[in-house]
Amino acid sequence: MSVHYQRFDNQEYRIRQLELGQFEVATWYSSPYPDEYARLPKIYLCEFCLKYMKTATILRRHVVRELPYRKKVLK
Repeated sequence: MSVHYQRFDNQEYRIRQLELGQFEVATWYSSPYPDEYARLPKIYLCEFCLKYMKTATILRRHVVRELPYRKKVLK
């Protein structure tokens, strides 16, 4: 009798890549993200606050809104 590879539910919906700033990182393991994010092949992380987003457009809008707050902190 042969042993078949058993696929777990959390492996089926695993984010394959993370984009953090200018870096793209391939993932090795699954992480507990909400289902709407876990089904995406790639998510985008803000490099300053580590908030995760679905698209690069949402990330760009987030960074523009956060820019004044970061400038105050850097001064």
